[in-house]
Amino acid sequence: MLDGRRAKAGQSVGPGRRVSISFLDRYLELEILKLPAGNVSRAEARTYYEVLRDEAREVTDF
Repeated sequence: MLDGRRAKAGQSVGPGRRVSISFLDRYLELEILKLPAGNVSRAEARTYYEVLRDEAREVTDF
């Protein structure tokens, strides 16, 4: 989801936008702080987003 709405693959993102991802066993919500101009290292990548929510979920069905 993007800013609380379902997002399509071609939708653009930028600073200030919130991205929510629902995994089978986890819920993750991020805020994009800035976009990189090129390739970045794994350590530097953490400066481009902020984790707002990271919740474990109980897996009840497959």
